[in-house]
Parts: sequence; structure tokens; C-alpha cells
Amino acid sequence: MAARRKDFCSSLLVNVTLAYACVCYPKFTNRVEYWNPNTLAYRFIAEAKRLWELEASIPRMTTIQAGILFSVFHNLCGLDEVGKPYRAHAVALANQLRIFDTIDIDQSKRVQRGIQNLAWAMYNWETLSAFSFMLSPLIKEPPKWPLPDPSEDPSWYGEIWVKYPLDHGLSSMCLGEVIHARSRFRVIMNEYCDAAYPEVSKVGVDLAYQFRGRLQEWYENLPTSLTPRRIVLPGQMQLHMYYHHLLLTIFEPLCDAETTREPSPQRIVADSKRNMQTLVRLYYLRHGFEAMDLFIVIPLMVIGYDSIDAIKEDTPTEEVELLRSTLILIAQGLYYQRKNHYLAQALFRVIRGKMRLQEIGLLKSSMSLDRYEADPEPEMAVAVRSHWPVSVLKKHEDMESHILTNLVENFGRLNVDEIP
Repeated sequence: MAARRKDFCSSLLVNVTLAYACVCYPKFTNRVEYWNPNTLAYRFIAEAKRLWELEASIPRMTTIQAGILFSVFHNLCGLDEVGKPYRAHAVALANQLRIFDTIDIDQSKRVQRGIQNLAWAMYNWETLSAFSFMLSPLIKEPPKWPLPDPSEDPSWYGEIWVKYPLDHGLSSMCLGEVIHARSRFRVIMNEYCDAAYPEVSKVGVDLAYQFRGRLQEWYENLPTSLTPRRIVLPGQMQLHMYYHHLLLTIFEPLCDAETTREPSPQRIVADSKRNMQTLVRLYYLRHGFEAMDLFIVIPLMVIGYDSIDAIKEDTPTEEVELLRSTLILIAQGLYYQRKNHYLAQALFRVIRGKMRLQEIGLLKSSMSLDRYEADPEPEMAVAVRSHWPVSVLKKHEDMESHILTNLVENFGRLNVDEIP
């Protein structure tokens, strides 16, 4: 865009990108109000939708990219029902252009690389969407183009350099290694979703341990910068969070299954929960929760829900204190993220609504929240239309009770000021 080149760029893509950028810019204090016509995000997304109506039927790479971003933007607004058609249309355009299996050899190397990169980006996003919403993926095969080794062809991935306030120089985000590892991980995730989310899941004990074996192999072959002792950047930590989240999702429904395999499903689930909690605490210590991060709210909800369910009247006092500290940290993370996007606003209300009075009192005192800060309106400002199941399900039949729209209706109206 800055170079004023038109290849890999269009007015549609620019506007939807700027709409998303507005959500990420902390100096826009009203950035969460996607419905407010006085915000830049509203104006950019309105113009993007106007252009989409004119251009959506024409298969272009930039239109596919815009479809992905429309889906992301609506997810952030708690409107994934509205964003779903954009995602589906982007996949249809990608198939129409055959970006997953065909390259025109007459095109320049730059264009060929752009197509390959887009194919993997589309595959990765569709896989994550399918996993998050417990759906069979629309794209079931990875692109035909093998991912180049980042150490041998770093230019295929590009690089991002960032400057932290206390650093004197720039820090590499190791983008190539992260994308390469994430893409290989998503291949396993995609195959799991395809097996687990038809009408009847095909994932029994044997297949679950096969997936675990492949995940272990992927984990053990991570480059040095992505090993547990070395991870420090948000993208690196997120990769490990999703690794444990996938293990949880695979084995939580099998905790009651009879098996002599070791480690047992119960042990795998317990280890993954503990590791996810550790990763979230490390993320908080390294980066805090204030900066916009769409991907952090998912592990926050998984851990928060589990902590709430584990706090019972007969839970030992020491364990309750640990669970409470985790729960308060999760609530704080969602509280800060709610200043960035409306999805986190809804999630914060759900977590707060499920808390006991004792934990809500601790939340108020630990963050010095007054009534307005904790909940400026007794009702949500606008409706949430989300089919996202916000926690790991043991049974597929439990999905309706975990859908975000239903949870907001049940728990979103509770008011912190009701606490004595």
C-alpha cells in the first residue's frame, strides 16, 4: 500500500485491513464500539462492505484475503454468525482459483510465492475456525506446495522486527519458524476436526492416541527458538497454548473410557491444563493483557471455565486459593481485552456471571473496580450472535449450553453492584 503497487492490493483489502487495525490501536478509546458510526472502524468496515458487494463475485487473491479479515473482524464483534458467509465465500473463491493445487508457471516467482503463501494462510485460518467452532473443515487437504525450511529460504516467510520499550535494539519475531511450525501443527488439527466433528465422532481411544503420537513428534521436532525453555514472544506462546488445547479437546471426552494405555487420558488432561495455566501466567508476566490479542481470549476462557467448575464447597482450602488466583487472573485478562473488542466484553460478563459471590468480591477488590468500570450498562450494548462453544466439551450433546449467545443470555445480565 505504501509503495502504491496494485498487485496483492485492492481498495477492498485496504479498507477491511484498516478496520481491523483500528481495533488494535490503543489510542482509539472507543475502538470496541464497532456499531458507532463516529468511529473509524465503522467507517472503514462500511466502505469495505460496499466494495465487497461490488467485487465479491470476481475471484481475486485480494478478495480471498478480505474474506478472511471480514471473518476475523466479525468474530471480534461477537458476530461470527454474520462473519461465517465471508469465510465460506473466501474458501469458494480459493477453490475457484485453485490456489491449493495449481500454479501458472508463466507467472513471476513473486506472484507464485504470493499464491502459495495465501493458500497456506487460508488453510490455517479455516482449520482454526473449524477447531474453534467444532466444525468439519471446509478445506480438508493442505496445499500441494511444501513449506520451505525457514533456515534455507527465509524470504518466503518474510520477517517482522519489533522494539520493546526497555530494549536498545530490534528483536526478531522468528516469523518463518513460527509460521512453519504452526502450519504443520494445523495439518494435524485439521485431520482431527475432520474426524471429530461429523454427526458422529470417529475419534475413539485408538485414534486419539494416534493423534497424540503425531503431536508429540511435532513437539519434539520444534526448532530451538520454539522449545519451552526459549519461547517468549506472544506468537510462540500461543503455539504452545493451542498444542495443549488440542490435547485437552482430544482427551477430555475420553476420560471415562476404559483403557490401559499410558499415560491415561486423565493424566494427559491434567498435564495439559497445568501447562496451559503456566503458559497464560508466563504470557501475563512477559506481555500483560492490555494489548489487543484475539488469540489469547480462547485459552483464557478454557482455563477460566475449568477453574470455576473446580471450585466446589468441598474443595480443599489450599486448592481453592490456587484456583481463585487463576480465576482472578483470567478475569483480569478478559477485563483488559474488553477494551479492545466486543467479544471479550461478552466473555468477561459470562465469566463474571458464573463466579460465586466470594470470587466476584475478590475481583472487585483486587482490581479496585467500581460499578461503572466493572459494568457500565446493565445490558449488553448490542446483541451477541455467536455459535462459539467457549470451553472444552466432554460430550457433543453439551454444546448448546456452552454456546456464547446462550451464555450471554443466561449470565450476561448479572451486575457486579449486586454484591453486598
